[in-house]
Amino acid sequence: MPFVQGLRPLRDTNVHVDRERRLKADGTHSRIIHSYGQGGSGFTLSFGCAADVLELLSELEKSPYLERASL
Repeated sequence: MPFVQGLRPLRDTNVHVDRERRLKADGTHSRIIHSYGQGGSGFTLSFGCAADVLELLSELEKSPYLERASL
C-alpha cells in the first residue's frame, strides 16, 4: 500500500472560495463554504481566503436563502 503525505491541492486557474446550499436526503439544506486550491501558497493566501470566507458567512447570516456565490 503506497503512503502519500503532504499533498497540497492546487487549481490551474485560481483559488476556489464560494458557498453552496446543498439539499440533504431529509429535505433540509446544508450551507457549505468551500476554500481550497491554495497549493504551496496556503499560509500566504490564508489571511485573504479567511477574509473571503468571513464575507460569505456574513452574507449568509443576513440572507440564509442565498444559493451560490463566488469571490
